Amino acid sequence: KGLRFRMTSWHLNHSEYGSEPWAVQSEALQRASDKLGYGYWLEQGLGKTPLALNEFYDKWLRGLVDACIIICPNSLKKDWADAVAEWGIPSGHLVGRYWPNIEMPDRLENVVLACNYEAVARPGKVRDYLIWLMEQSRIFLVIDETSAVGNPTSQTTKAIIEFAKRAEYRRGLNGTPLTRTVMDYWG
Repeated sequence: KGLRFRMTSWHLNHSEYGSEPWAVQSEALQRASDKLGYGYWLEQGLGKTPLALNEFYDKWLRGLVDACIIICPNSLKKDWADAVAEWGIPSGHLVGRYWPNIEMPDRLENVVLACNYEAVARPGKVRDYLIWLMEQSRIFLVIDETSAVGNPTSQTTKAIIEFAKRAEYRRGLNGTPLTRTVMDYWG
């Protein structure tokens, strides 16, 4: 009550959820604004996926980024790739892909690429390739289910930190209740 929401650039149009952001999404977009790093810590069902997609798409339309890389649990990578079409991003603008169902380009452009934590946790082909791609392109990095990177000494967290150093923008998403403190999100 009493909050005023500034109009936000909302580009998405979902067949079920419509073409207007919810109040909580407008507030989140306003707070994230053009910050280089920001965390969307919203309860499940409040639209973290469309928030990240909309923000990336807006930055892509404005020429600030070339592509989006999403690091997520293995069970969600296809959902992320499908979300591009599901949320009404015009066909031909961006394409959703997931690792390993993508050709090995020399540069990432016009793509939302989802990759699972396990693929990037160990040094090697996938991790090295993504780091190389990030050095060739301007990337909007999304870390979904950030509780997976809570241990500062894990290989997964170290990989995410390396990716974050190379990204133009970084967004953390998590809808799981904090079990202890915000320090669980150290990474």
